[in-house]
Amino acid sequence: MKTTLQESARTLLESKSYEHKVAALLQLIADETTDVLPCKRNELLEKLHIRNISDIKEQTVSIIIDYALLALQDNILTENELKNIALLKAFFNIKEDDFCKFGYEKTVNNILALQLEKMYADYKISPQEATMQTDLQEVFGLSYDQFCKIVTATEQKIPSNENEQII
Repeated sequence: MKTTLQESARTLLESKSYEHKVAALLQLIADETTDVLPCKRNELLEKLHIRNISDIKEQTVSIIIDYALLALQDNILTENELKNIALLKAFFNIKEDDFCKFGYEKTVNNILALQLEKMYADYKISPQEATMQTDLQEVFGLSYDQFCKIVTATEQKIPSNENEQII
């Protein structure tokens, strides 16, 4: 995975077609250092005739999902990737319930189920995998109950081995 937020923004722009206004914001991220982004964001929003970042929130939520998918290609979320996700969420003003609010609940569930299935392949959860579960819950702004529901559903899909239990 690309290590900087700027490199990751460039990769997202190259890999997917975004609506003009969202692509312009991503290009800003690709071009600027993180310390100047908030000021430049407001200038760009004004140029694009966007009154508030929440006016395009549905599209910006998809950027977080796209970035998470890019980061998870190696099945690891690094500290840097988590930091970048936090920066993106702050830049786009993404709140905890926005993934569900804008219709991405099934997508989030599928991403988490896939990652959990990989973790459960050996019927053991390592300390690193336990940390990653917490990180994934935070990335997608899930409550404890929401996350447990996905975990339970995923565990029920895993073929049982009478000699093994997920520990």
